[in-house]
Amino acid sequence: ADDFLRTVCDMSFDYLKDDPRFFARFSFALYTGNEDVARLFRDANLEINRLFVSALVEYISAKGRRLRDDVPEDILVTYSESAVQGLCLMYRISPDTIDGHRKPKGRKRAAALPPSRLAEVMAAICERVSVPIDAEDESDS
Repeated sequence: ADDFLRTVCDMSFDYLKDDPRFFARFSFALYTGNEDVARLFRDANLEINRLFVSALVEYISAKGRRLRDDVPEDILVTYSESAVQGLCLMYRISPDTIDGHRKPKGRKRAAALPPSRLAEVMAAICERVSVPIDAEDESDS
């Protein structure tokens, strides 16, 4: 399950980390005052977001957990977009701390494979929004 999450997260991060359209969509959807424009930006990437969330739900299930009753799948869209946006911004400032396993320009060899930052964040989010499948009482969540 952890390898699955890392693969999905790394592929998503690699796809979006240098995509200026992703930054524009995210920022405009959050900050535009025009609701029609905000809706357009939010909905334009909804199918991709839902695929990512489906992968997260599959990961949660593989860990023997399920979403808490008070957490709809739609909230994972917001959480995952926010996590990717934050890590992409950090990558723009200091690429080696976020994406150090790539061969940086000027180096003769690639650095060691670091933990997948997005996978770490998403694993923590998935843990927080889920409970064990056999949990009877969710009052402690």
